[in-house]
Amino acid sequence: EKKAAAARRDFKAAGKASKEMNDAMARSKVVAEELAGSAATKKSEAEAELERCQVEYDKAKQIAMEKESIFGRKEMEALAKRIQKVTLVKREMLSKATATGASKQANKAVARDGSKRKQNSVHEVACTVLDGQIKVLHEEGEALGEKYGGWEELLAQYVSAEEDGGESHAEEADENAETSAP
Repeated sequence: EKKAAAARRDFKAAGKASKEMNDAMARSKVVAEELAGSAATKKSEAEAELERCQVEYDKAKQIAMEKESIFGRKEMEALAKRIQKVTLVKREMLSKATATGASKQANKAVARDGSKRKQNSVHEVACTVLDGQIKVLHEEGEALGEKYGGWEELLAQYVSAEEDGGESHAEEADENAETSAP
C-alpha cells in the first residue's frame, strides 16, 4: 500500500501506511513477548506441578512397598507355621504307622491273583501327600523370600521350634515380629 501510494505521488497516504506498518510490527513484538513470558511462566508452573506430583508419587510408592513388605513377611510367617503344623501331623502319621506295624503287614499282602505286590498303608500315603504339601509350602515361601527376603531365617526359627518339641522359638518370632512392626 505504501509503495502504491508513493508511486501515485500521494505521500500523505504513504506516510500513513508506513505508520500503520510500524504500529503493527510493534504490536506484534509486544504480543510475542507477552506470549513468550506467559508461556515461560506456564512452563515453569507446569514443571513445579510435575515435581510436586513426582514427590507425592514417590511417597505413595514407598508406603505401598512398605505395606507390601509387611504383608509378605506375615505371609511367609504363616507359611512357616503351616509347614511346622504339617510336619507335626506327618510325624504323628509316621509314629502311628510304626506303632501299628501296618506298613510291614501291607508289604506282605498278597493280591487276589496270587502275585505279591507292595501295598501302601493309609499312613504311608498320607505321609507322601504331606511331603508334597510341605514341598509346595517351601516353594511358596522361597518365592516370597526372593522378593522380600528373610524366608530362610523365618523357616529356621519355626523348624528349630519344631525340633525342640515346642513353640518357644516360634512364639519368640511372633513377639519379635509384633514389636518390629511399625
